[in-house]
Amino acid sequence: MEPNAEVGQRIAKAREFLGLTQAVIAEKLGLARTTQVAIEQGRRPVSVAELYRYAEVLSRPLDYFLGLGVWGKADFRPQFRRMAERVDASAASPPRRPGRPKGPTEASPERLALMKFEGLCRNYLELEEVNGLPRAAMPELPAPRHHSALEAEQLAATVRAHLDLGDAPIRDLRVRLEDSFGLRVYVVDQPTHLSAAAFHHPAIGGSVLLTERSIPRMRSSLAHALGHLLANREEAMVDMGEGSRRKTAVESFAAAFAAALLLPARGLRERFGAVHNEANEVSDIAVLYLARAFGVSVAALRARLEALRLVSTATLRRIDEAIRQAGSRARAESEPAQELPDQPRWEMLPEYYVFLAMRAYRKELISRGRLAECLGTTEGDTALRLLRYVASVTEPAGDPSGTVVPTP
Repeated sequence: MEPNAEVGQRIAKAREFLGLTQAVIAEKLGLARTTQVAIEQGRRPVSVAELYRYAEVLSRPLDYFLGLGVWGKADFRPQFRRMAERVDASAASPPRRPGRPKGPTEASPERLALMKFEGLCRNYLELEEVNGLPRAAMPELPAPRHHSALEAEQLAATVRAHLDLGDAPIRDLRVRLEDSFGLRVYVVDQPTHLSAAAFHHPAIGGSVLLTERSIPRMRSSLAHALGHLLANREEAMVDMGEGSRRKTAVESFAAAFAAALLLPARGLRERFGAVHNEANEVSDIAVLYLARAFGVSVAALRARLEALRLVSTATLRRIDEAIRQAGSRARAESEPAQELPDQPRWEMLPEYYVFLAMRAYRKELISRGRLAECLGTTEGDTALRLLRYVASVTEPAGDPSGTVVPTP
């Protein structure tokens, strides 16, 4: 294939991934639509200035269009195409008018989030390669055959045994799964209907994208994504947070797995037994305590209590009323709830990803500009980020306890 044709083909694929028409891209670049068609077909070369504009408009690095670096190696674009198709299928669209439908003028937030997800995955792969450090693979666990609730309970128990947790609440779920399962968990704060996305590829293992929400909801989404990957590594996953849509067998299995992983039956029974009275009733404060102890939402705890038949119907009604009142107060006061038991906020990048980027920069394997791209900062902020990284674990001079000694 000729170089012009290869560049044009990559431009077309990036445009199609964003769901934009040739006319929209041509207008953004100040070109005629026929010129855009000729470029994508390889009949018209692209100038350097135009290539920079394509990189800006299509949210892709120059290396992508030139087929350089990791963009010319591991190919997990099929997984992202499937995720984009499922996002489109889940989105509610107004009925089309008769005639030729007009395409959108801007890419959807969901597709932009997936594109950012792909870029982070490729950054991680490049950082591993330049550092020459091996990647931790996901452990081989027995895959469910029937995707039943019983299999979900059994697999959750196996994962807990692998994590050496017993029946206790999981502290720092994200860190544990990144360390023990080789998951790469990214968090983005851009507004989108996409709650989570995940896929597995031999080159980079399991990768999960979460949109920033409350810690309990992100914990649930992460556990759900892990259950999906363990149930079927070949199938990419997207979660649009739809409650009314009919779930597939794998999705139902993943939801049951997440509940069993975060709220193990035996551990929940033991802690429930310590807070309920002789009449087998439990107060609202006790419910809040249990939800905080296990790091889940009250709604998730309520569903698990009902599934395990630990509370009466009257108690479930009181919990429903408490959830409704708490939601009304939170909306009225607009105050974020205190998040436990994990860190108060999840960073965008996995800790090991940041380590690889910092190490590559200090060893002069990547430039400061590339470091800024990997960390999602500006080039001028990279030095400050490095200082903060060092200062976060450095004790002040003359004070081995780590306490800052005031200057006399």
